[in-house]
Amino acid sequence: MNESVPQEVNTTTDHRIPREGNPNSVTRKIDRNTGELISERHYGPDGRAVRDVHHTDHGNPADHPHVPHQHGWTWPQGDIGPGMKMDRVL
Repeated sequence: MNESVPQEVNTTTDHRIPREGNPNSVTRKIDRNTGELISERHYGPDGRAVRDVHHTDHGNPADHPHVPHQHGWTWPQGDIGPGMKMDRVL
């Protein structure tokens, strides 16, 4: 993603962040009780998710020792099928 492009930043307290959003935007998931940032989803120029940034260890520090950590997204060729979040840290 081109970091020099101005980004729209949205916030939500919903459990799930949409896989698609406005092009070159970010949606931040906030804990509705504490107001703490839980995660962010970054969208590319086509509005599809390109990476997630998680600001917690998901209650599992053995599998997620680094906070924050990132996960990349891949999408199938063409316009069919949902995106797939990768389980690798970027």
